[in-house]
Amino acid sequence: MAITLDQFNRKQIMMGVAGVTAGIVLLCYLLMSSQRNSLQLWLYDTAQRHANVSAPAHVAIVAIDDASKARLGEWPWSNSVHAKLVDILRGAGAQGIAFTTPLYANNNGGQVDTPTESDQRLMEAMQQAKVLLPLEVSTQVTDSGNAERAQSLLTHHPLSAQPDAIAVTTPAGLISSVDNVLLQSAYAVGHTLAPADADGINRRELAVVKIGNQLAPSMAVALAATAEESNQKLLSRKKLALGATIPPVLLQSRMDFLPRFNNPDPGAEMAIPTFSYWQVLNRTITRNNFKGKLVLVGFTEGANADRSLTPVGSQARVTMLASATESLMSGDVYSHPAWAIVIQIILIIGVIALVLFATFKLPLIVRVATISGAILILFGLDFVLLRSLNVSLELMPLVLGMVLSGGILEAAQQFLDLNGKPRKKAPKSNISLETLRTLALTLHGQGQLDLAYETLRRCTVTEETLELLYRLGADYERRAANRKAAHVYGYIAQHDPGFKDAQQRAKLLLREAMPLQSPVANSKSASQSGGKPASKPAAKAETLGRYVIDKEIGKGAMGVVYLGHDPKINRIVAIKAIPLTDEFQDDDLTEARDRFFREAEMAGRLNHPGIVTIFDAGEERGLAYIAMEFIQGEHLSYYTDPQHLLPIRKVLSLVVRMAEALHYAHLQNVVHRDIKPANIMFNIETDALKITDFGIARLSDVSKTKTGIVLGTPSFMSPEQLEGRSLDGRSDLFALGVTMYQLLTGVLPFRADSMTRLMNNIATEPHPAMRSIRPELPASLDDIIDRALAKSAEDRYPNGATMAEAIRTCMRTIAP
Repeated sequence: MAITLDQFNRKQIMMGVAGVTAGIVLLCYLLMSSQRNSLQLWLYDTAQRHANVSAPAHVAIVAIDDASKARLGEWPWSNSVHAKLVDILRGAGAQGIAFTTPLYANNNGGQVDTPTESDQRLMEAMQQAKVLLPLEVSTQVTDSGNAERAQSLLTHHPLSAQPDAIAVTTPAGLISSVDNVLLQSAYAVGHTLAPADADGINRRELAVVKIGNQLAPSMAVALAATAEESNQKLLSRKKLALGATIPPVLLQSRMDFLPRFNNPDPGAEMAIPTFSYWQVLNRTITRNNFKGKLVLVGFTEGANADRSLTPVGSQARVTMLASATESLMSGDVYSHPAWAIVIQIILIIGVIALVLFATFKLPLIVRVATISGAILILFGLDFVLLRSLNVSLELMPLVLGMVLSGGILEAAQQFLDLNGKPRKKAPKSNISLETLRTLALTLHGQGQLDLAYETLRRCTVTEETLELLYRLGADYERRAANRKAAHVYGYIAQHDPGFKDAQQRAKLLLREAMPLQSPVANSKSASQSGGKPASKPAAKAETLGRYVIDKEIGKGAMGVVYLGHDPKINRIVAIKAIPLTDEFQDDDLTEARDRFFREAEMAGRLNHPGIVTIFDAGEERGLAYIAMEFIQGEHLSYYTDPQHLLPIRKVLSLVVRMAEALHYAHLQNVVHRDIKPANIMFNIETDALKITDFGIARLSDVSKTKTGIVLGTPSFMSPEQLEGRSLDGRSDLFALGVTMYQLLTGVLPFRADSMTRLMNNIATEPHPAMRSIRPELPASLDDIIDRALAKSAEDRYPNGATMAEAIRTCMRTIAP
């Protein structure tokens, strides 16, 4: 019923609605910064791709590409080769030379006391030119000693800063290695960290990271500062000023900036000039190509290229650094200046006023058109300024605020007559009752029972409608979908409790659809207090198929596990029951049921001491079940707790047995798909080990499930499994590697604070070395884990037997 202004004070209502509208717009603006707002990030990426980027005038790239490796041999190359390149570039007039991949003395990690002749040659060449080397910085491994040893390297980097003033906002980094004599001969050093946003796209460059009491500049910042003759390099909390000829850059909250990314394809229009290393070395490149340029040397192809997603596509790290350097030199950096904040405030006030005016003064069609037009204008204004002036007004929160506030005000008008006029009743649906019934009958006849039920619920409840619903419930029963049938009968009883036996059927079916209970839980003890016998006989034991249920012993993602026994042969079994009719829609139920029994049959053929034996499979009362061997003991997940870790040799022997069991299963063309400690039973007293749940994970391939089931634990899934590609046994070996890592260290190799970051880490990021967590582990174990957790299946162990043999070899080096 509409509430009119006769009952309320008009002025108070107007003030309240205006306050709510203003609050919604302001809240959207405050909560959704450009770094969190996916719509704002999409607009920024679109503007990047369509920006009029000028041809690079300050930078060039010397590419370590496949052609160079074909002529100079596999990386790493002799330092005398790099010395020759430095001499050539210096002679060509290069302003600065930056190697974006680490160079080491004597090619052994740099930890030498006496440089070789090749190393000395490179150091002499570096001292005659402005050569910058990358500082290896990590955010995962703590090494305070390295941080102290880095002080001398960072004191002469091209920035004069006040670390105390920006300590709160500067990201902290940790030096991974500074024992490199080549770093001492470098003109400057710079870090090459590439932070990605939550969606995995690299949009920003860290100007500096704080290491101890020093600031390490980005390679792009250090290289740009190299071109500036002045020694006045100033860094504040808000701004980076590298000199008189380089425009100052406004920094974001984490001391980063947003560069313009050039076209990533070499040779394309507006792409950064890129020349092959071997061509420069053979002097086949014109000297004028490097005169006055800042030259970056790095990998453009292969695994060492460290490619990342950017708004304009995938780029090698050297290309990203070149774009950032060019942006600094030309002042072509995206920013959010003070005048943009003033415009934001004006637009916030304007948006609030426009929404209120449109709500109270304009008809519905005009109101929708006005607000839609305003949203397009905000989109266009933000896009044009991003594309032409590199300025972000960050207007997308205002767009969301307009949509939400307009929707809430429109809903409020459905209940409050703010104009003092009675509202007209909404017209009734043009779809007749007979048409709805005919549609429901058609859907029912096609087997689409769920859609038929929803259609009948829209009909007026009459005797004929109830009759159609009753038939629908009976059809659900025939399909063993007891829970759905109970819902239909319950709906009938709600409107007509005396209609046939609907009420009784609903209660009966709900009881049958309830999870099985232990007979002990269903009945009282035979004797109560005082030792008197119970007045009622014990409840009849629950059964599933021919098996008697004794008690529930566990729950998983796909159902409940019971302890039971086969009364015919008195065999104790574990029974896993899965309610297929509750988890899958009608059109997927048949496929799910067929796949369940097909996979159960395949798993039942497995006969191996390391794999749990499957005795039987069936379906009853909507529950599909598998009866299997009952194993005493604990899940291996108990032994992943740092307080309960098993001895190293024991863990390795268990992994060997699991690898051999998986090798056997893979030879039978059975892939587990969900190897993890929780699916492996171990009895420490008898040393029995069994892999469970073969065949269950294949149900996840049924596309439309009622609850959106996604089987497989993300922390243990291989990159190809996360991407939905076809799998083979090597995916199981990846999961076994994760299990082995967790059993040995008590932590997972891939961790993150969100599912998106976790999946990105598994697909692209290296895992921490196990010895960094547990130093007493043998070094050869890290080699085994590295191969087991390789991102590409081609780089992993080809089969479980090979992996088992590698672990046995490692075990021979460990004292008993």
